[in-house]
Parts: sequence; structure tokens; C-alpha cells
Amino acid sequence: MMARNPIKSYLINSFKINYVLLLAVLVLIFFWKPIFYPSEIMYSPYSDMISQDLFWKFLMHDSFSTFGEIPFWNPYSFSGMPFLANHFSKMRYPPNWLFFFFKDAGMVFNYFYPLHFFLAGLFMYLFVRTIGLSNFSSFIAALIYIFNGHYVMFAYSGLANELPLLVFLPLTLYLFELALRKDATPYSV
Repeated sequence: MMARNPIKSYLINSFKINYVLLLAVLVLIFFWKPIFYPSEIMYSPYSDMISQDLFWKFLMHDSFSTFGEIPFWNPYSFSGMPFLANHFSKMRYPPNWLFFFFKDAGMVFNYFYPLHFFLAGLFMYLFVRTIGLSNFSSFIAALIYIFNGHYVMFAYSGLANELPLLVFLPLTLYLFELALRKDATPYSV
């Protein structure tokens, strides 16, 4: 049995990290305005993202910081309406929990989409590596997945409800592939 070459192993592992870092840099370049100007929101002031989604993020933060509890009711819409039970508030979506802890919801709102784009690329990279393609092929697959017109349209047109579905599809495929290969139930759950 031949001994593994430590230099070759180091280079292969560093290329994996370099592709992930390059993916992060490309996402940063694509979202340069919301990242470098966090006080300006990337949507028009009259869009639904501002009048509805951003308002709900402020409500989440204010209710949690003022009363120390998750808001169950939105008293600001008509005569009031359920907030936690409303699926548009996205209270059960774990990345939305960031809005509980940061005072400037607009800034977190700007970093929300670059984070999702990076995670989508990372998950696609991991999935394609799992099915046996090379590092470079996995990187190209991740780039194509996150920078295709359909995906970009969800971020810039304000369709925030569909964006998480596209982010976690590659993660679901990755974990399903691991569950099949390793015959492990925790991956499938």
C-alpha cells in the first residue's frame, strides 16, 4: 500500500477551501452595494419588501427587545392579525432569528440575501462533490446555481418567500445522498 503524499493532500484540501473562499468573494462582489452601504436598503422604498417584510422584521425585534417575547399578534394591520401563525412573517425560519438580536433590521436585511446566496453555493458545492465530481466542477455547478437568472430574480424582485426554498434544495439533496451512501437515518431526518 502506497503512502499518501502530504503535499498533494495539502494542495487538494487548500483548493477546496480556495474554491469556497472564491465563491464567497464572488457573492460579495455581486452584492457590493448592500454590503458596503448597509444603511441603504437594496429595494425601492415603495416595494412590498419595505412596506411589509422589513416592517415585520422591525416588529420581531421591537417586540423581543421590549417585552422579551416572540410577537404572537400584529396590532398594526387593520384591527390586528396573527403574527406568529402567519406564514409570511417567517418566524419559524432560523435565519430570521438574527432579527431578534440586531437593532438595525435594515442592515441585517441587506446581509440576509448575500448570506443566502453564499449558503446556496456552498450547499451545491458540497452536493456535487458528494456525487463524485471534481473541485472545479463543483465550483462551476455552484456558480451556475446561484448566479442563474431565475435565482437572481428572486433576490432583486423581492420574492423573499421563495428564496429559502432554493437555498436548501442542494442541502436536502446533499443530506439525502449522504443518507443513501452511509445508510444513516440521521442524515435523512
